[in-house]
Parts: sequence; structure tokens; C-alpha cells
Amino acid sequence: MKWLLPTLKILVGVFLILAVFCISNYIAKRFEPRIAEPAKVGVNEAKKNKLPTEIITITAQPLSMLTDSVEAEQAYNKAASLLPTRLKKEGVAKLSDIVENHPSSLAAYKAAKALGEVLLDDFFDVHHPIAKKVYKVRSGDSFLKIANDHETSIENMLILNSLSSYNKIKQGDDLVIMPLHFNLVINLKAKQVILEYGKKPVKYYEIVTANYFSDISLKKTLVQSVYAVTEENETVLPISETYRNAHKIIQIKNLNLPLVSTQYPQKENFTGILLHPSDIEELVTLLRKGNLVELRY
Repeated sequence: MKWLLPTLKILVGVFLILAVFCISNYIAKRFEPRIAEPAKVGVNEAKKNKLPTEIITITAQPLSMLTDSVEAEQAYNKAASLLPTRLKKEGVAKLSDIVENHPSSLAAYKAAKALGEVLLDDFFDVHHPIAKKVYKVRSGDSFLKIANDHETSIENMLILNSLSSYNKIKQGDDLVIMPLHFNLVINLKAKQVILEYGKKPVKYYEIVTANYFSDISLKKTLVQSVYAVTEENETVLPISETYRNAHKIIQIKNLNLPLVSTQYPQKENFTGILLHPSDIEELVTLLRKGNLVELRY
């Protein structure tokens, strides 16, 4: 047993060394000077503390301010003469070229209007095959179900099928359906809203007035919703008697920049894009939730 005492002395020594080490480490950490970390500001807090940005206002250029171009005018007359002929496609291409290459000319303004009328006539012509198909109504179908299944809208189906109410369908009926695969380009610099199909312009809409924050930088987004409200701000459906006179609204996702009519009641510091009443009425029949939106500044 002579070995027991030396062994105990060694163990006690080791224990004391460990104890002294632990106590020293604790004291060093407990009383060491601390460096303050920079405060972390959350997204909402940062937005809350951010100074308000400037609201920019742009307005349409008066026709009297557009430049006269003999070259563009001659090109427009040539293109317009082709529209009623079998060379209509060539005429449409020439009109598009005028709009792109002579944007500040009176000829481009007239070409854009003519181009939109010709192309949209094809889209709304039930006998024209572009972007349309015929669907036979099945048991259990409703306009809402058909619209959701085929990426279109109730209003568009009512117009294409000359219906005043979406209750007037029954099993076996044939409906002309146009999936709304349009894109929207909001070109603030050119003061235009452009409706595109397959990345090609279909119609140009003049921005009458636009009020927007100077710090917006969003380039691509989606149509969030297309709807109508009464003067009392109540949402109405296309079959409602008050729908025709209701204010139509195209809401853009993640952007406080709705597309509305010039007749839309504007509050103080209103931000949005004002279009001619007939233009907004037309656009709400061609757009739906989920359409791509491109912004150009």
C-alpha cells in the first residue's frame, strides 16, 4: 500500500491545477472589456426611418410638340396603304418600324394607333385563329372555373362570346376562349404603356400622367390583380349593373403604381399611371393576374 499515498498526492495536485485554471479563465472572461457591436436594423425599421422620397410627375407630350418628318410620313402612308390588302402583314411590320425608329414624330403616333387597331381586331375577331380556341362546356363547369383553367378572365369570355351574363351557359355549349398570355411594358421614359404578345408589341397606350417615387428600381414584376370598384370603393363583378361605370384598376405586384383612368379619384400624394378611359377599359379585358410586367425608366 506504499504506492497509495504518492498516487493520492498526484491526483490532488492535478485537481488543484485544473481548479486554478478554471477559476482564472472565468475571471478573465467575466471582467474583460467588451466591444459594443453595431446595432442591427431590421428591414421594417430601416423603411420606417427612411426619409420620404420625391414624387416625379410626367405628362404626355402634346401632339403639337411632335416633330414632322417627311421620311416617317411617307413610310406611314405606304404602310397604311398595305393594311387593306393581302400584304397586311408587311404593312404591320412597317408600322412597327416607324414606331421604333421615329418615336418623336407625328407619323409614329399615327402608326402606333393604326397598329393597335389592326392587331387587336384580330385578337377580338372570333373567326381569327390567333390566340383562341373553342371549348365545349362540361357538366359542373362555371365561367370562373373555365377562366381559371384556361388562364383567361370572365370579362374577356363575355366579350368574345357576346354574353351579358356568365350564367347563360350549359353543358354542350361552345365557348370561344382566349388565354391571356399578354405582357405589359411600362415605359416611363417614353410615356407609354405597351401591350405585348410573344414579345412583340400589339398596342401602344399613351401615359396621360404618371406620378411615381424617384427611388423605384424594380425592373420586372407581375400583374397582381385586375378589378373594378364603385365610388364607394366596393368591388364589383363584370356582370354587375354598376360594372360599366365602375373605376377599373390594374394593380402591379410589389409596386405602388396602379394603372387607372384619368377619371379615377386621386387623393393627396397619389402615385399611379393615368390612361385615357377607353384605354384602361380595353386593357382590363386583356390582362389577368400573373401577366408579366416590365418597367423601363
